[in-house]
Amino acid sequence: MNADGTVALRNSSGTTHVVADLSGYYRPNDGRRFTPLTPQWLIDTRDTGTPLGGRGKVSVQVAGNARVPSSATAAVLNVTVTEGQKDGYLTAYASGTPRPGTSNINYAPGQTVPNQVIAPIGADGRVTIENNDGSAHVVVDLAGYYDANCADLFTPVRPARLLDTRESYPGLIGPDQSKYVTLPAGLDGGVNPDSAVVNVTAVQPTTDTHLTVWANTRQYTSNVNVTKGGTAANHVTTQIDGNHGFNVYNHAGSTHAVADLFGYFGKD
Repeated sequence: MNADGTVALRNSSGTTHVVADLSGYYRPNDGRRFTPLTPQWLIDTRDTGTPLGGRGKVSVQVAGNARVPSSATAAVLNVTVTEGQKDGYLTAYASGTPRPGTSNINYAPGQTVPNQVIAPIGADGRVTIENNDGSAHVVVDLAGYYDANCADLFTPVRPARLLDTRESYPGLIGPDQSKYVTLPAGLDGGVNPDSAVVNVTAVQPTTDTHLTVWANTRQYTSNVNVTKGGTAANHVTTQIDGNHGFNVYNHAGSTHAVADLFGYFGKD
């Protein structure tokens, strides 16, 4: 954030409209702290064969489930929409509260689109995902949670490029392969970080594929879904290992990948 309390949004070329929604904020040594988790699947509506219809919603149990304490107040989720029948969007919000007039994922028919969401948890321990129109399946994966008893504080950094496979040989990440990425020395400010906040982009894959960002043990979740020849990105909060690194895994074909660092979580 700039000194005057603003954030700048820059468009690289052409013209476009932009919508910005506020989900929360960080203050030094204040507020709820964060605990990263090994990514874990919570729900996939394809398992029941019942997609979310227009104004359809599903409430996902987070607090008191999947190693999240009942006292947790917010969750970091990766929400994916797939097999949509028409243009639409999903909104994530605290169960038992009014739906906000915002969106978390916008999609077109047939697209598979993920997005990282920081969502408040309702009094019943759930997060509600609502579809505004049409019909679509939804997948929700858990990446971490916020709680008064957690230990990690967020430290933002000036965005720094950690990986661009287009600038190295052999470059492309092959099928069922991972590329290891390390945080540069000096970025942790003397703090031992537990997790990193990165933007990961898949560029020009040779076939439809997905990327998974992981540390220590790879899970069968996805962070970026992309079609052949396309470009797709997602915001990711990932654990990092003892060497201050993480992996970017490619599922199928070959693809370039880009990873930019925006901050990290660590104990003070």
